[in-house]
Amino acid sequence: MDEHEMGDPPSRLIIYGPPLPFVTHTVDESLAVPPAARTFHGHFFATYAELFTLFGAPFERPGSSFTTEWGLRFDDGAELWVVDCRDSNRPRPSHERLRDLENDTLYEWDILADHVKRASNRVHSVVFVHRMAERGVDATAMGEEGIFYAVGTAFSRAMRLPMPAGRLEAAGDGGGGGADDAAACSGSDAPTLDPVPPPEVALPRAIAFVVAKWKPLRFHTHNEDASLAVRRGTLQATMGAPAWALTDMFGPPIRHDGAHVTLEWGVRFENGSCVWIHDWDATSRVDSELPSPDAILGLRSIFAVMEWHIVCEERLPAQKLLRTMSAVSDLCARGDGRTPTAVDMQIASSSDIDSGAAAGGAASGGGSGAANSAS
Repeated sequence: MDEHEMGDPPSRLIIYGPPLPFVTHTVDESLAVPPAARTFHGHFFATYAELFTLFGAPFERPGSSFTTEWGLRFDDGAELWVVDCRDSNRPRPSHERLRDLENDTLYEWDILADHVKRASNRVHSVVFVHRMAERGVDATAMGEEGIFYAVGTAFSRAMRLPMPAGRLEAAGDGGGGGADDAAACSGSDAPTLDPVPPPEVALPRAIAFVVAKWKPLRFHTHNEDASLAVRRGTLQATMGAPAWALTDMFGPPIRHDGAHVTLEWGVRFENGSCVWIHDWDATSRVDSELPSPDAILGLRSIFAVMEWHIVCEERLPAQKLLRTMSAVSDLCARGDGRTPTAVDMQIASSSDIDSGAAAGGAASGGGSGAANSAS
């Protein structure tokens, strides 16, 4: 996979096929004495804990300009070394801080070798395959859909509740009625399903890490629970996200026939609280210069972020949604060697909420104020 399809920029860590077997200086001590003629062959970002897991404890070399080094020899005889970057624009951490296994900071590392072909690719593949395995993804079997799809869907599978009895006949076929009809329905019209206890399944290591960090709740969606085709509540917040990220997480959206709302996801968390995510006046149905619903769903670019309305009966479910999206954002970014960025969610103002109540939960306009994760 040389680059992502449909507008995604190439990953910093790319799978160039299955990584070659290798040994480190912990097995062959001669690798702890690197040659003088080593040249720079690229760099990457990783936590110390990731490299410690892959390569073991780094070797100590008195008088070295590097504080941390690993030596690797691949099965074809190629030798290279991974060292802490000395040219980084950021101040280097202390020796103790850098080697803290609990430190999840992504540091920059250099790859040094003496005339080794594709030295950088070798290390990238080793690290990438390791990261994907920790996310429940077989990197060597990945297609060209890219890391965001693979990791997003793996997280979605891990967080899904068992399927309840009710189910939409065909998600995404226009079921659920138009936007105005769905918004006008009251909560009493929809059946109530008791929360299903989550299955006792061991999560992949990286997913377990973000679950402990962000505390997202397991969920099911309108694709499993037919009652979620009926929106209930009022506008509580707005959120910036690409449509494909929501599709990877929650499956195909409900397709509405109205103009104001065209795409919508209904989500029920394991504690029974519900949230609906939908567009508002964002498509060609209200402005011919805007993209169509199909174009929005088809554009798979990390830059295709748009505003979504978050509707629920109280604010806490919106914060649970924020925790879910923050967790998968963390997983995807770190899987690609990038520092995670905060998910953009804004709390709706009181006037927006009042307007939403009058419009059946489909208020226009944005909100103000940052949404904080619930404890």
